[in-house]
Amino acid sequence: MKKSLAFILTIVMAISMITTGVIPASAAENTMQPRLSNADTANVSFIVDDSGVGHFAVSYNGNEETFTEAKVSVTIQKRFLLVFWDDVDRWTGISNEVYGDLYTTFILISKGTYRAVFTLEFYGTSGVVDFIQDSIEFKHE
Repeated sequence: MKKSLAFILTIVMAISMITTGVIPASAAENTMQPRLSNADTANVSFIVDDSGVGHFAVSYNGNEETFTEAKVSVTIQKRFLLVFWDDVDRWTGISNEVYGDLYTTFILISKGTYRAVFTLEFYGTSGVVDFIQDSIEFKHE
């Protein structure tokens, strides 16, 4: 009797652990918290408004002791044939401010799923360059 009860409880616990998911806070908020030499934080956003304009923004805090320059490169892509991506536009921004914001807009021709593929580079006094590469998707309907 004890063995069958223990077996049933084990199965119930295993099923409950499999069906429970955990999402990290940074993934849910779509923010990054880099642990880098030249930057303390970086927040990136990409949205498309109702008029078909894509807005890409980066807000960062550099390390006051080592930061010299921030460079942002972004490529806007549109999904086609469900699995392929086509480049729509590219933009690069540079700032020498320790605490900065870089922002740009893109005119998007049609509705669909768009993706901002970006690279953040933080340069420092020691010659070390910190890289953050990621992408954000947004469905424009």
